[in-house]
Amino acid sequence: MVESDRSRRNGNGSKFLRFALTAVASYGATRFFADFLHLRLYVTHQRIHLHHFLLGLVLTPLTWIAFENDRKTEAELLAGAVTGLFLSEIKQLILEQWGP
Repeated sequence: MVESDRSRRNGNGSKFLRFALTAVASYGATRFFADFLHLRLYVTHQRIHLHHFLLGLVLTPLTWIAFENDRKTEAELLAGAVTGLFLSEIKQLILEQWGP
């Protein structure tokens, strides 16, 4: 039993690490495109900005579907991407930097 407990804990650690690395990479990529390359995603010619939060909302149901279908690795990666997008939007809300 000691071996199974140890392997279970190591498995949970790798799951969290996969999630955390994906969240950091998602946040970093989002900030890189938005802050350094000044790329913004607009949905109309009137320049309605599509925020990172909305992209995270689109990915959230896909994450849930992946968890429901026992696709744990994909679900962890999607959850990390959603977290990174949400954190990016929260950073913008806190600093209130919405300009171009």
